[in-house]
Amino acid sequence: MEILSLAERRRARRQKGASESPTSVLSPAESRAGSEGVAEEGIEREAAALATATPAAAASMVETAAKEALAAKEAARAAKRAEIEAKVAAAKLLQPVKAAEAAVAASTKAMRTVKAADLFAEEGRETAPKASTHDKKNAQHDGFIVKSTRMQADYGDRAFIKP
Repeated sequence: MEILSLAERRRARRQKGASESPTSVLSPAESRAGSEGVAEEGIEREAAALATATPAAAASMVETAAKEALAAKEAARAAKRAEIEAKVAAAKLLQPVKAAEAAVAASTKAMRTVKAADLFAEEGRETAPKASTHDKKNAQHDGFIVKSTRMQADYGDRAFIKP
């Protein structure tokens, strides 16, 4: 088995890639295929072909390359458009499912826990809710109207009282 240096392995890969790459002049696929070395060799080969070609042939080569690049752009846009349409369709399909999940969550949230008064209350007699102390305090001030309130300002550092 022969041991090759890193540079020799790279050179062999470049030569292998160049022999397998398409030979069409100015093809965008060739510049994207393989490693950077293969792309550079393809560009050099295309430049040499353009230099030796007649002006009409060179113009047709450039025109063909431009058409291929435009077609590739249009294909990429169509693929992106299809991807977006698929995401929108998936979101539209999930809307009823999410609405149903929200309805189930709301119905479970509306339920309350069972209390002893519910189970053991005498028939015909319902228990009235007890008034809280807050309600009793507010009953004294029923006739008053609050005109305005203000927040107390905070000046300076706060004193810390150790426990």
